[in-house]
Amino acid sequence: MEYLALLLVLFFVLACIHVLTFDRGTRKSGSLKIPPGPKPLPSIGNILELPSWATDRTMLSKIYGPVMTLKLGSRTAVVISSPDIAKEALQTNDQVFSSRTIPDTSRTFNHHKFSVAWLPASTQWRKLRKVSALQIFAPQRLDATQALR
Repeated sequence: MEYLALLLVLFFVLACIHVLTFDRGTRKSGSLKIPPGPKPLPSIGNILELPSWATDRTMLSKIYGPVMTLKLGSRTAVVISSPDIAKEALQTNDQVFSSRTIPDTSRTFNHHKFSVAWLPASTQWRKLRKVSALQIFAPQRLDATQALR
């Protein structure tokens, strides 16, 4: 019984060390230029503080400005609370915001290079989308393959 308790304590200590050092090793200082925001907790980020932020957004914008960074688990989110800045950001940088996060499972066999779902908005994506709309998912093609389905 004592052996089991000692093993449980050892596991807990190792897990705490991992959680406390995980976030520090992944980010280099000065490599990312992100807007200011509240300090996140290791591993969970700012998720515990979200309910209080949803009720009083003006307080956050007074503290951190109209553009702030929130850490939601392992993801970093940029929150824009000013309509003018949001309009400017989404109109001038629409190509940057339209890209998708590519999961590692699609990278294994290079599916992210040839799939319409994972390609960024580019000429190759437009060509593949046009071909799929006109040739693959056209009503005449779907009617022709109905017996096979």
